[in-house]
Parts: sequence; structure tokens; C-alpha cells
Amino acid sequence: MSGMMISPCKWVRLSRYETMSGITPDGMKGKIKNGKVIEGQHWRHAPDGKIMVNWQEMDNWVESCS
Repeated sequence: MSGMMISPCKWVRLSRYETMSGITPDGMKGKIKNGKVIEGQHWRHAPDGKIMVNWQEMDNWVESCS
């Protein structure tokens, strides 16, 4: 099963999102800071304060830019 990624969750932490997409946590934080992605749609804070990414919406965002 090496190399296989399973993500049944809609929301993933930044470190998991980096593995899935190649976008680093700093890169995602830059998109958040610059208003490129929408809070509540593309990202949100979890109850513990960590940033969570909706990977499905981010895929849609990337595809809409092409």
C-alpha cells in the first residue's frame, strides 16, 4: 500500500493537504492571507485552532483557474 493516499475526510490538516497537492503550509497560508481562498469554503479553523483545508473545493479552485 506504499504511496497510496486515502482521504475520506472533506477537511484535512495543512500537512495532509501538502502531501495530497504539493502546496506547502506556507503556500496555503499565503493564499489565505492574500484572500485568494475563501474561509468556510476552501479553509477553516478547527476547534483546536488548526487550519483545515477542504481539498475538494481546492481542487475546484485550481481547475477554475485554467
